Amino acid sequence: MFGYLVAGLVVGGLMRALRHEPGDPPLFVQLCVGLIAGGLAGLVVNLLLDEDFLALDPWGFTAASIAALVALLFVQSRARRNVDEPIDG
Repeated sequence: MFGYLVAGLVVGGLMRALRHEPGDPPLFVQLCVGLIAGGLAGLVVNLLLDEDFLALDPWGFTAASIAALVALLFVQSRARRNVDEPIDG
């Protein structure tokens, strides 16, 4: 389980380092989103594969990394959309 959390943190840090633009969420938010998405995806894969709760396997690690990447892309796109929209009023 700890490995999935680390995978989410690493993906969050890499996303911040490689794809940082004005209007992106702060680093803390990106790391938290990566951490949560990676942990949940690893947990779900462990449950689906009938593994131990704290087991670390390649499928879970891959799923954790992909889930963190998808969640971070979603958060960044939502943040940019809110910055690009004009304020009515």
